[in-house]
Amino acid sequence: MSIDYIINKIINLDPDAQIYLQPLAHKALSFNLVPLPFLNIYCVFTDTYIQISSTKPEHVDTQISASLNKISVSGDFKVAEAIQALVLKLNIDWEEELSKYTGDVIAHQTVYHLKKLRIYQQQSSTNLEEMITEYLQEESGFFPTKYEVEEFMHAVDDLRLDVDRISARVEAYDNN
Repeated sequence: MSIDYIINKIINLDPDAQIYLQPLAHKALSFNLVPLPFLNIYCVFTDTYIQISSTKPEHVDTQISASLNKISVSGDFKVAEAIQALVLKLNIDWEEELSKYTGDVIAHQTVYHLKKLRIYQQQSSTNLEEMITEYLQEESGFFPTKYEVEEFMHAVDDLRLDVDRISARVEAYDNN
């Protein structure tokens, strides 16, 4: 089984997938992992499937390069947006698909627990982010709090007004 067969099989689990493939018809994407410049992956889209290859097509509409900490996109950004829409809007009933292999009860329980795990992960991530933010602002004092930034911005605004007033007075004095 090839990777494009698997990807197309997954995409076709969504009955509306063809709608998301339409804007990508006859477009090509190049994907490169920066530490591995010899490994380029090309995706050529039609209105019904995606062909994945290591052979460069005649033209490439969009290039995506990724490193450990940075992703860069160049070329036709509408293609990149259409790919993002395809990925984000896919609506696959994983429970239904899993039930074909495991039965309804196991599929339901599996999907239920995976959803709970995802919610837990999201909450944990949010809690960790809040704890790090609180530590960096309150405990260590490395970064100002939102209130301190607002106070500073108000002080800058007040200073700007004061400077404008003094500037106007100096200008009026020079004119007399």
